[in-house]
Amino acid sequence: MAADHTVSRSLHDLGLAAWFGGSLMGAVGLNGAAAQVEEPKQRLRVATAGWNRWTPVNLAGIAAHLAGGAVLLGANKGRLASQRGVGRATVVKAALTGAALAAAAWSRAWGPDSTRPARSRSRAAPTPAATPPRTWPRPSASSRCCSGWSRR
Repeated sequence: MAADHTVSRSLHDLGLAAWFGGSLMGAVGLNGAAAQVEEPKQRLRVATAGWNRWTPVNLAGIAAHLAGGAVLLGANKGRLASQRGVGRATVVKAALTGAALAAAAWSRAWGPDSTRPARSRSRAAPTPAATPPRTWPRPSASSRCCSGWSRR
């Protein structure tokens, strides 16, 4: 009978869902909602407060994903060594996970933060416009086949 790794698979998948889904919601929803704040000085403060509340949940999701992945990797070490293509796929997945971890760490360490003194922040700190630009660039001919949703 094969070992059942339901808990580790669940940790791996749910952790990734929390990590990616929460980050996507924050980038689109939270930052978009902060853009609606009328006073430009408060936009960054509102977005920073939301991201600070999300950080512990994000860390838990990342930890769950990594823990579940480590258990699954250990459980599948025989398959990893013997089955063709599994090792390569594992290396690619590990590299993508490492890149995502680096991006998350970089954005947390160097992203805009209203708790830092103003002089340490970039001059290009985000102050999203309340309304999008009136004109959007036309997609190139090569991208039109794949980006029909972006046309008006």
